[in-house]
Amino acid sequence: GLDWLQTNPVERRKHLGKDVALIPQDPLSALNPVLRIGRQMGDLLGQHLSLDTAAKRDKMLEWLDAVQIHEPSRVLNQYPHELSGGMRQRVLIAMAFSCEPRLILADEPTTALDVTVQREVLALLRRLQQIHQTAILFITHNLGIVAKLCDTATVLHSGMVLEQGKVSDIFANANRH
Repeated sequence: GLDWLQTNPVERRKHLGKDVALIPQDPLSALNPVLRIGRQMGDLLGQHLSLDTAAKRDKMLEWLDAVQIHEPSRVLNQYPHELSGGMRQRVLIAMAFSCEPRLILADEPTTALDVTVQREVLALLRRLQQIHQTAILFITHNLGIVAKLCDTATVLHSGMVLEQGKVSDIFANANRH
């Protein structure tokens, strides 16, 4: 269960990244600008997995490769500002999946990306979700994304649930509101 959400911040931190991970909306502000990508990924892995330095590096390279980053060893040595927006978002996706959480919260993860990169990132998320059987709670205003990516949806307006169910049912009954 998610009982740990009600615990103190120290206990909660043990679970964040391991049981529940986040893919934030803005990859530039989500990554620490003064730390290299490898340091940031390594810190996350070190907090949740018992790996030696070599195994941690191998895991980082494996995940950067899984999110289709070319030359992952070079990217580990770069700072966030040296990467494109799409590459930064792929790094955050790799970090979110790297500890194999049961749930990933994706908060408008494609908003800052152009349409072509957005399509690639969505396909990547869907593929990783299917391979790793991870639940993704996808928060978006884009109903096209919901139609392509989601199995079920909850439609909110002003914090109130308007509709909930299978995406196909929601779209079939869209004219009711």
